[in-house]
Amino acid sequence: LLKVYSLFSSKPPFTADQLKALSAGDDFKGIDTEAVFGVKQTPFEEAIRESYTDPRYSRIVLQR
Repeated sequence: LLKVYSLFSSKPPFTADQLKALSAGDDFKGIDTEAVFGVKQTPFEEAIRESYTDPRYSRIVLQR
């Protein structure tokens, strides 16, 4: 799918390697991130939904 997207855009949102890393299913069990870093983990699906559909964030465009 990324290869098809690259035909229409010279700046795809992710490289194939980045997409592979993002979808690897990493789950940091055994590390209490809230205790260690003071941050509660956000499930990936929820983070994507919030990033792309929440009006507070969806208008933000990252520059390369």
